[in-house]
Amino acid sequence: PFTGEGIGQAIETGVAAAQSIAEGGRRSASSEEVGRAYIWALGETLAPDHRLARLCTSLMGRPLAARGAVRVTGLTPWLNRQVGRWLYEDFPRSLVLAPWRWRPGTLARPAAYR
Repeated sequence: PFTGEGIGQAIETGVAAAQSIAEGGRRSASSEEVGRAYIWALGETLAPDHRLARLCTSLMGRPLAARGAVRVTGLTPWLNRQVGRWLYEDFPRSLVLAPWRWRPGTLARPAAYR
């Protein structure tokens, strides 16, 4: 929803599908059970990202909010780097709305790009 590419979401859906199939195989689950597990996994990963994207898109359509966001982003080099990482999906965008996705060191690890 932010950049229109969908690459990060494609990877997430592939991982969710593989995990659902692997787990279903370990439990000898039916294809319907595997399908339900997959749908649940997408609700845990993609749904929060899409909710946040809708909120941000709505806010960025307002000039005052957009100027404020740009100003806040530039307050510190650290914050600027984290926002860049967030925009380019170096970590899950919905971390703000999905605290269960936080992992130790998420913001401290090196970025995927310079």
